[in-house]
Amino acid sequence: MKEDYLATALSAVGEAVIAIDSSGSVRHLNAAAERLVGQSLAAVRGKAFRDVFRLLPLSDHGVPGDAVRATLRDGKRVTLAPRTALAVPGLADQQVNGRTVPLFDDRGRVDGAILVLSEASEESSIREELRVREERLKSIFLAAPVGIGLVKHQVIMDANDRLCEICGYSRAELTHQSALMLYPSEEEYERVGREKYRQIAAKGTGTVETRWRHKDGRLIDVLLSSTPLEADDLSQGVTFTALDITERKRIEAALRESEEQFRRLFEESYRTSEVYRSLLNSSADAIVIYDLKGRVRFVNPSFTRIFGWPLEELAGRRIPFVPESEREASMAEIRKVLSGTPSANFETRRLDKQGRLLDIALSGSRFDDHRGVPEGMLVILHDLSHMKTLEAQYRQAQKMEAIGTLAGGIAHDFNNLLHAMTGYAQLLLWGKGEGDPGFRELEQIQKVGGRAAKLIRQLLTFSRKVEGERRVIDLNRAVYEAQKVLKRTIPKMIAIELDLGERLWPLTADPVQVEQILFNLGSNAADAMQEGGRLTIGTRNVVLDESLCREHLGLVPGDYLLLIVSDTGHGMDSETVQHIFEPFFTTKEVGKGTGLGLASVYGIVKSHAGIILCDSAVGKGTRFRIYLPASVPDPTTQAREADESSHLGGGSETILVVDDEPFIRELASQALKRYGYRPILAASGEEALELYQATPSRFDLVLLDLGMPGMGGQKCLQEIVRLQSTARVIIASGYADGQQQTLQQDGAAAFIAKPYDLKALANTVRQVLDKTS
Repeated sequence: MKEDYLATALSAVGEAVIAIDSSGSVRHLNAAAERLVGQSLAAVRGKAFRDVFRLLPLSDHGVPGDAVRATLRDGKRVTLAPRTALAVPGLADQQVNGRTVPLFDDRGRVDGAILVLSEASEESSIREELRVREERLKSIFLAAPVGIGLVKHQVIMDANDRLCEICGYSRAELTHQSALMLYPSEEEYERVGREKYRQIAAKGTGTVETRWRHKDGRLIDVLLSSTPLEADDLSQGVTFTALDITERKRIEAALRESEEQFRRLFEESYRTSEVYRSLLNSSADAIVIYDLKGRVRFVNPSFTRIFGWPLEELAGRRIPFVPESEREASMAEIRKVLSGTPSANFETRRLDKQGRLLDIALSGSRFDDHRGVPEGMLVILHDLSHMKTLEAQYRQAQKMEAIGTLAGGIAHDFNNLLHAMTGYAQLLLWGKGEGDPGFRELEQIQKVGGRAAKLIRQLLTFSRKVEGERRVIDLNRAVYEAQKVLKRTIPKMIAIELDLGERLWPLTADPVQVEQILFNLGSNAADAMQEGGRLTIGTRNVVLDESLCREHLGLVPGDYLLLIVSDTGHGMDSETVQHIFEPFFTTKEVGKGTGLGLASVYGIVKSHAGIILCDSAVGKGTRFRIYLPASVPDPTTQAREADESSHLGGGSETILVVDDEPFIRELASQALKRYGYRPILAASGEEALELYQATPSRFDLVLLDLGMPGMGGQKCLQEIVRLQSTARVIIASGYADGQQQTLQQDGAAAFIAKPYDLKALANTVRQVLDKTS
């Protein structure tokens, strides 16, 4: 009765069913199997299954036979590939699916097997293909070490192993918890949410840098990239990738710019192919999926953005972007990946579509199909070009800073020597006429000293030790005035053209130093156009955003004035361009240039919180671009104009002269005595303070050197003003070093630059003494 019921049930099944006992004999065929075999159950019952299978209209009879033997031997189910073609006339294009199922006795031993054969429908083929694709994609992402999560209604619905590793929590501790648990504060959590959803609304995906609190309490820097599962319905949830960029942020702090830490790919993912694709497309790094022969199967949008090739141009082809110099090392790395060893942060170089060479960090891993057979390779390409550029700029900035410090120190010491030489020459000229012996020689000493002082000022300008008198100026007016001078000084076969922007923003700058920039650049351009050419000076209002400022150290986003000076001269090679701003570097013949012109321009621009960039190529001319921060006029910052040409005469007051250089103290003493003053000398701030503290009322004025060992000029000034708030102090210095405003707040009444003209010294002393307290 039991077998009758079973036979009746099997006859109703649309699939062909063949039952085989443990000895390999056929025990039962249902109606569908009888039609397929072409014989009745009675005719084949008890026959060996291999003989019955030969009656099946299959192109390969060994496939089901092997499957049955495996099931009888191992007691496991076996699925036949749907590629076995039917040989029935009129059905040659159809396929069958097959599977074997073991039968067990009461003791659990294999007692037989059932072979089921069915026609493969289009729907089942599609379903199988989708399953294979999903398994392939899943195997890819299981090998990728990037944190992946799913958030719905602000709750973490799922997280992969890498995400757990980043934040220190297990998956059980993370899932079904509020995403707020990862953030150091509710304010930061809300900020990230606002920024992400703003970007998602604008462009479909959002990328935000934030900080998470690790389970152990420390803060880590994280880069989040989020994409909604449904573009028009955020309530369906958001997938995100999380990269631990703590180390990258440490490098950014050293470079004063952001620098991305290399992202890693995904380790575990979700079940649908659409989710996987959204994760791939949300990556900021270039991602390529290859087959085992190196042909492209997929590239993400970031690959197209970085390298220029879209998927349509590359599908089924090799990417022509490996330079010959990198081929051998790259092939060795690829062989390692295909052998099953993942690659991480392999630094190499690749060409983009335009032929530009990019620095790249490569990570890759092999992926297998659903049967565990190697199928291809997934590669992540992280663009290091920006980081390499910043590193080069940082090294260049350090070098220029070191050169500036050295140049400033040399100039300061030389300035003191020059001060004494020109000062004593002035004393010797005192009262002499043109007919007196030595008059002309002393005048020549003065002239040579003036030239030397100009060179020193250029050195100090390069090292940013000279701040100058700054006020709000019109850059177009400064260019126009400089053009009139240049027309008289450079050869007439050089045409000067102006390309001035309209309604320029105001600029707070030293007008003399701005003119010096234009004269130096104009003079250099003229030297590069010995046979004639065109010098163009242009101005523009520009707004620099954060993306551009990341490319150049020292720039911050905001409003800038752009000054462009270009020529049609012979140009420079890249090696020369790297050194043009260094002091004493020159390409001119001996005796025709000091090498300080561009160095002083560099110093002026840096002291005004700007940057200068040079583009040049041999035979194509040179272009300088100078970015200077725009400003809003402020009457309180206008430089005070003083009439230094008038001689105010001398006096009889007592003046405390403080300087650590003996010859400068003596020079100032003799000069002040000739004007009737009573000088008292001190060799240090400590000595001056001791004298002043004894009898403050004794001194009418203090002439105080700023740069002295020990206490120094600024500290001495503060102590003197503390002893007597009405004290009048003149600061003497070879460089301002940006301290004038601070020194004024400390109580300085005036400043005089070293080496100073003795008449100018007398005028400054008189002006300060005549001021009412």
